[in-house]
Amino acid sequence: MRMGKDCPRCLRWLAKLTVDLASHDPNLKKEMMRMAEEIISSYPPSSVPSDVSNEFLKMIYRVSRNPDPFRERKIEEMKRAKEIVAKFGELRDLKKLVEVAAIGNSLDFFLPVSSLERAVIEKIEFALDDRDELERRLEKANKVLYIADNAGEVFFDIPFLKFLSERAHVYYAVKEKPIQNDLSMIDLKGVEIPAEVIPSSPTVGVYLSLAKDSFKQAFNSADIIISKGMGNYETLSELDLGNRCFYILRAKCRPVAESLGVEKGSYVAAFV
Repeated sequence: MRMGKDCPRCLRWLAKLTVDLASHDPNLKKEMMRMAEEIISSYPPSSVPSDVSNEFLKMIYRVSRNPDPFRERKIEEMKRAKEIVAKFGELRDLKKLVEVAAIGNSLDFFLPVSSLERAVIEKIEFALDDRDELERRLEKANKVLYIADNAGEVFFDIPFLKFLSERAHVYYAVKEKPIQNDLSMIDLKGVEIPAEVIPSSPTVGVYLSLAKDSFKQAFNSADIIISKGMGNYETLSELDLGNRCFYILRAKCRPVAESLGVEKGSYVAAFV
């Protein structure tokens, strides 16, 4: 997916949020914002948004000497998510499991907490819905690669991972190193995952050239790839995956929504 007209503004907002979390030094923050603006302004409109964010995030982490600015926010998100998911009880229905996984994608800094709380109470509707097709394909699948998104989503993913692991060998890919509020290997300490955990590229989105061999092998051999969130969609939608990628996300911004042909705020569970 290529940048839309709203992307530069959103990227600047993300840079400001990250800078504020990375350092308390006003002079250093001012310098990092100057450097971030240079990076954002240097990219043409045809760029993939995550190409831009990855460059300035890397710069902020290096200059601030803070390798995980979102650490405290992730801890809070994970605590909140665990409490919410406990209210669902045991789930066995595929459609409901996908719904729960999608609700989890509301849990990040793009949307207020109240949005997630409403989604938990109300039954969500999918603007694009291929859950029946997913169920058919799972009957023949041997390997499934599940690409995680935000840290708090892990508890919304676990019930679905249990279901999938009863039917195929499942790889759960999380970031090799911390990047914004995405789930990383270090965040999984003390969390039991019912799948084989492997590291994905330490970037917003998926970059095969930066991933370890274990991820590349799982990516290439998977019968079905399940991708959570907008960042993964931005990068994976640029690849020819032979219609084997099932995206679960909430389109929280206009460019992603327009790329998918849905209204902003819509939920998607589809092979696109």
